[in-house]
Amino acid sequence: MSDVSSVPAALNPFIGSWRHVAPWSGNDYLAEYVVAWARGAVTVSGRDLSDGEEFVISDVAFDGRSLRFRSVMPSTRREGVNEFTVTPSGEIEARFIFSVVENMVRHAA
Repeated sequence: MSDVSSVPAALNPFIGSWRHVAPWSGNDYLAEYVVAWARGAVTVSGRDLSDGEEFVISDVAFDGRSLRFRSVMPSTRREGVNEFTVTPSGEIEARFIFSVVENMVRHAA
């Protein structure tokens, strides 16, 4: 739970529970993130809405304009960099950049 009385003013619009609303054709990216203020620091937690699996969140940073953090889904090992900014309408614009690690074999041309 956030102690909203001590939240920096620029961070206040980020505090809360956020869910994706885009009409995705699948559930791969449907997630919920909770941004809170605890013990003088911003915290982020997240979970997959399809099965409830929790993300491992690290490297949380707020620069006064955007909130950035890393997330890992343990079951898939998908690691991503997340960036949240607040839109003029008060919603969160969430950017998620992830990488996929693949094994490749040499193919004779």
